[in-house]
Amino acid sequence: MDTKQTQNFQEVDFPQPEQHHTVLTAIVFEGGLAVLALVIGYFCSFSPARTLFWSFQAVLLGFAATIPMLVMFVFLDRAKSLPLLRIQQLVRMFIFTFFSKCTTAQIFLICILAGIGEELFFRGLMQDGIASGIGGTIGLVCGIVISSFFFGVAHLITPTYGVIAFFMSLYFAALFLLSGNILVPMIAHALYDYCVIRFLLRRQ
Repeated sequence: MDTKQTQNFQEVDFPQPEQHHTVLTAIVFEGGLAVLALVIGYFCSFSPARTLFWSFQAVLLGFAATIPMLVMFVFLDRAKSLPLLRIQQLVRMFIFTFFSKCTTAQIFLICILAGIGEELFFRGLMQDGIASGIGGTIGLVCGIVISSFFFGVAHLITPTYGVIAFFMSLYFAALFLLSGNILVPMIAHALYDYCVIRFLLRRQ
C-alpha cells in the first residue's frame, strides 16, 4: 500500500478484547444465528436445515468452491483503488485486533460456526424459505436476491465491502442451488474465512 495513500485514511481504533471475550462473542453471535434460524423456522413450520446432509462429494465440492473465492481475495488484496485500499486497511485492522490472541483451534472453531450459522440463516432460512414460500422461478430469484441483500447489509463495513459481500452471497447461493446441499456453502464459507484470517495474521 502506498504510504501517501495510507496517510489519507483516518485510523480506526478497534478496542482490543481479551482472547476469551473474542471466542465467546463469536460463539454467541455465530451460534446464535444458527439457533435463531432454527427457532424462526420452527414457528414458520419450515426447517432451514432440511437440505443439510453429509456426503463425501459435498465436502469435496465445498473445498473446491473455496478456490475461486481465494483467487478473488488475492486480486482484491493487490488492488490499488482507494475504496479497496480502505477495505484492506479496515479488514487487516479488524482481523489483527480480534484474532491475534486466538489460537489456531479457536480461529478454526469460530470459522466453522460462521459457516454454519450464517449459511443456515441466509441460505437455509431466507433463500430456501422465500423460494419455497413464493414458488417457481420468481420465488427462487427473490430468495437469492433478498438473502444476498441482507448478507451484504450484515457485512457493511464500507459500501464497497457491502457490494463485495452481496456478490459473495450470490456465489454461496449458487453453490446451494446447484448442489442441493447446504453443507457445500457451509464448508466453502468456513474454509474461506479461515484461510483469509490465517493469511492476514501471518502477514501482519
